[in-house]
Amino acid sequence: MHDRVLLHCWAGCTAAEVVAAIGLELADLYDVSRSSKPDPLALRRRRAAVGLEAWRQAEIRRAGENLRTRDTIIRQIDRAVQDGILTEAEALISLKHECRGYADLEHRFNRLLRSEDTLQLWRDSWMAREQ
Repeated sequence: MHDRVLLHCWAGCTAAEVVAAIGLELADLYDVSRSSKPDPLALRRRRAAVGLEAWRQAEIRRAGENLRTRDTIIRQIDRAVQDGILTEAEALISLKHECRGYADLEHRFNRLLRSEDTLQLWRDSWMAREQ
């Protein structure tokens, strides 16, 4: 039949948890064209949830790339000291730049990975852009 959706999660999630993970509700699985018009508020919420998740995924990639780049530079600076190319004093000057904000970026990255306070992180990034 073309009017049914079968959901099964091999990890043991309920159908409600599966549809919530993609920004839907169980009612979204049923054909509402016969009963009534779609709820505009529900549609707006769904679009917002999908957009927020797309932003979170992009931010995870951006923050991860930033952390990897900084880690690579830090390792190169360490190697340059070991090889005698840089003095420790010169290395400290370079490391100061690479380490500035590193802990905050790492904390943000971990919060994004755990979907922790995603809306607040988005708001913070929006406010930072506006300034």
